[in-house]
Amino acid sequence: MDQKNKARLKHLSKTTIPRYLFRGWCALSGGGAAGLNTVDGVCPHAFNRGRGHKNVYNLTYDQLHTMAVSHYGGGLLPETELSSWAASISVALSYARREPSSHLAILDTKVLGSSVKVWHAPQLLDWGPHEYLAHGPIGGDGYKAVPVTALEAAGLRALGEDPKEYEYLLRDEQAGRHSPPAKLEVSGPDVIFGACKQVAELYGRAFAMPVALALLAWVPRDWYCYDEPSAEDKAVITRGLTPLATPQDWTESVAILVDDRVDTGGYLDVRRLMKLMQVLADRNHGKGVRQREMRERKRALGEAERNREQVENLREGAHNQKPNLEGKGGKGVKHEGERGSGRTRAGNGSLRGQRRVEKGDEKKDEESNVANGGCNGVSKPSGEGKKDEAKRNANPEPKAKAKNNALKEIDRNAARKKDPETPKKAKNDKQARDKQARDKTVGDEAPKLPPGKATKSAQKPKNARRKR
Repeated sequence: MDQKNKARLKHLSKTTIPRYLFRGWCALSGGGAAGLNTVDGVCPHAFNRGRGHKNVYNLTYDQLHTMAVSHYGGGLLPETELSSWAASISVALSYARREPSSHLAILDTKVLGSSVKVWHAPQLLDWGPHEYLAHGPIGGDGYKAVPVTALEAAGLRALGEDPKEYEYLLRDEQAGRHSPPAKLEVSGPDVIFGACKQVAELYGRAFAMPVALALLAWVPRDWYCYDEPSAEDKAVITRGLTPLATPQDWTESVAILVDDRVDTGGYLDVRRLMKLMQVLADRNHGKGVRQREMRERKRALGEAERNREQVENLREGAHNQKPNLEGKGGKGVKHEGERGSGRTRAGNGSLRGQRRVEKGDEKKDEESNVANGGCNGVSKPSGEGKKDEAKRNANPEPKAKAKNNALKEIDRNAARKKDPETPKKAKNDKQARDKQARDKTVGDEAPKLPPGKATKSAQKPKNARRKR
């Protein structure tokens, strides 16, 4: 084949062909030739007789074109190396329902690899929009066929047209340019999803999701917006088809991700299927996943911020709350002997007081003691405090004396802080004063003697104690 046509056909086969194609066949398909259609694969006539080309590009473009024209028209010569497929499941079923031996097969164009080439019929013939032409034998993991009787037993009739009422002869070129008639279903989503999954599971795990989506898009569903599906629509389909999973490699297929890359040929069910595959691939494996992760992350951060604010508000409220000094057993007394403990004792119970953190509390406590008459850190109940205050006002002398004592005590405490040796000096001074006072007392009490006479103790020499 010449390079120009070869490059064009390669590009078309890689970028414009749907990921999955369907084929309806029975014992009479292709003239009833043995080995053409089986549950294991599809083998075109030329390959079935050992005369096919393994590489389609070994043919000239004219040879390929002539073969395609003969195959499409049902001719016997030249022997065809092609097989017919459809992107529309309704088109495939229109062929499969003619005989009890009918099967519905599905083809994964990616799994087949480079050994099989597929083109849309208009790319070779300029007509036949309903048909795709595949070159080469088809089988293996990329192929699966299931009897139509098994599909109907699983609920196929609940998903689309009744096979007895639906006959559509696509061999007529004029009819092939238009969508086959479709009926709006009246069943709810739960019934539709259940039937889709039951039918799709007959094809195995690899083909279950594409078959289910093709059945879902077979006829329009009045509860789903195909052209512009909302996030809710996508979520409904994902949940409804669970446990069927969307293949991750759909994000690698240009035909799935790029709009209008596949020529639907005017078939609305194909258009709906392409859109379903695109939105689910994006939602479950593409940009939709990142968007949901960002939304979940923002929601989690917002919730954490709200929880933090609530905790801060609770702490602030507890800090601003005034301590209750009234205990269960009686009036509470706040003991300030232990610095910073803020403990409050009250009868049989105790309440935690407010902790002091300001500097200079000790000086304030001393001044408060002076004002309260020298009470050492003990706050008396209000009634007793008023009585004491009345007594002090009646007799101002004890009040002044207590004030002087308190001021002296404050000076002594300040001196201790400035000079650690001050307590020791004060002790020595006190001992000296006490000795002088005793000597003075003894001197005053001793009997007076006439001049010139002294006591024996006075006549003793100064060093008498040392001689002993």
